[in-house]
Amino acid sequence: PSNGAPCTENLQLTFTLDDNASDVSWEIRRNADNSVTASGGGWPDVPGGVTVTDDICLPIDSYRLIVTDAGGDGIPGGGYVLIDAQGRRIVDANGMFTTTSSVFLPFDVPLSNMTMQANSCDRTNVMANTNLYALTQPGAQQYQFWFFDPHGSYSRRINRTPNFVRPSQMITSPLPLDMDLNVRVRVRVGGVWSPFGAACRLLLPSGGMQRVSLLDDSVTLSLYPNPTQGDKVYLLMENLVDEQQRIEIDLYDAVGRQVYHDAFGNEGSTLNTVLDLGGELAKGAYSVRIAVNGAVRSERLMVQ
Repeated sequence: PSNGAPCTENLQLTFTLDDNASDVSWEIRRNADNSVTASGGGWPDVPGGVTVTDDICLPIDSYRLIVTDAGGDGIPGGGYVLIDAQGRRIVDANGMFTTTSSVFLPFDVPLSNMTMQANSCDRTNVMANTNLYALTQPGAQQYQFWFFDPHGSYSRRINRTPNFVRPSQMITSPLPLDMDLNVRVRVRVGGVWSPFGAACRLLLPSGGMQRVSLLDDSVTLSLYPNPTQGDKVYLLMENLVDEQQRIEIDLYDAVGRQVYHDAFGNEGSTLNTVLDLGGELAKGAYSVRIAVNGAVRSERLMVQ
């Protein structure tokens, strides 16, 4: 190994191959210097394809997995998955690539125990307003969700204070539709980020991002004072239609980072509540996103 350390991290790389198994090869390269630490492939061609598994041992470090198909058509009907000794997925990819498949950013070993909750893992019906939950970590200051295409066309990380994220919150570089994505999560405790944990598969079907509904124009909304000193802001909404509502309020700074979140229930046609912003926000413009039973409206808030 190029970093001079003993191998302690046992991994398995499993391929489901097509008829042209001899076309497929792989390398794991150390991210620091791009040196090849492990490699394999070039299996015998078998009609109907086969499933093969290579055992790999790596030192603790940061790496990139690169899968190549000499035929230029990927692995039709197949794919590959890289797991650690506990069976936790690092990359879970279908065979829909051309010549090269590789995640845009490197992976680290060992993994942490952070992952998505079971009802938010391996879903093919994710909508724009679907809440995707990570496991709850006591003392967590932030959760970071990493969405990526295993073949390298997309990579997006988003930090959240609560342990969930919605696709509709990723306004810049939104999640692509009809693509098998992986999502991994890590957590910051005591100012230190954990390693990323196990990967899950997610897919947003066509039309999912169009299912975001806007709050009806008949609903009036007031934020005051605006501008504010960044401490307490009053929110008044009137003409709410549903007798019972689920209210979610998120505040984002100018670069899209979430700086405030609250969620609660409300009854009746009026909502009158206070957003306690803590008086620690930097001066500037913020976006306030209010969702009532999934229907949303955004307002601009100035802190001075």
